[in-house]
Amino acid sequence: DNVYLYDIDDLQGVVDSNVKARKNEAERAEFIVEEEVSSFLKWYETIDVTPTIIALRKRAEDIRMAELHKAMKRLNGSIGERDFKTIEAMTKAIVNKLIHPPTILLKNDRDNRDDAIALIRKLYGIDREGENGE
Repeated sequence: DNVYLYDIDDLQGVVDSNVKARKNEAERAEFIVEEEVSSFLKWYETIDVTPTIIALRKRAEDIRMAELHKAMKRLNGSIGERDFKTIEAMTKAIVNKLIHPPTILLKNDRDNRDDAIALIRKLYGIDREGENGE
């Protein structure tokens, strides 16, 4: 009762099963590593454009806020909180739509990245010193 007799062939089956399971796990691990390397490389390739994108967004937001403030002064409190929030959301949406194409250009144009950075900085009046909001 409850006594088993194993021979070499039985043990070989256990070994083969373990080797197969380990091979499957190794393939999964390789896939995960490849995905992470790919993700890292995409991030790394765009790291040089990040300061320009941040500066572009800041510049656009500063302009949006200044124009919104001017409009609110002209309206002299004649609109309610709900209307203000609607106008604010609209201005944010406009800014996001306007800066999306140059952002995509900066991230994707690997061959002409330096030229694209220089062009965007020139077009939007972004200087190196002011890129971090200083």
